[in-house]
Amino acid sequence: MKIKQIVEIEYRGSYCSYAGLDIDTSDGSEVKISLSDDQWIELGKRVSNKCDQITEKRKKNIQLEIDNAVETALSMTVDVD
Repeated sequence: MKIKQIVEIEYRGSYCSYAGLDIDTSDGSEVKISLSDDQWIELGKRVSNKCDQITEKRKKNIQLEIDNAVETALSMTVDVD
C-alpha cells in the first residue's frame, strides 16, 4: 500500500541549487526537492505556462478597466455648440 502525503506551505522564497529546488516557507521551514535535468526542463515548462496564463489574465483585466474608463469618460463628454 502506498501512503500519499500532501504538504501545504506558504511560499516565501526559493533557490535553484545544483541538485534541486530549495523552498523556504513563511514559518521558516524548508522543502528540498531533488530534480534531474529532465525534471528541471519539465518544471520550467510548467512554470512558464503558468506565468503566461497569469500575464494574459492580467492583460485582459487591464484592457477591461481601460475600456470601462474610456466608456465612462465618453459618456461624460458634453457637446458645446
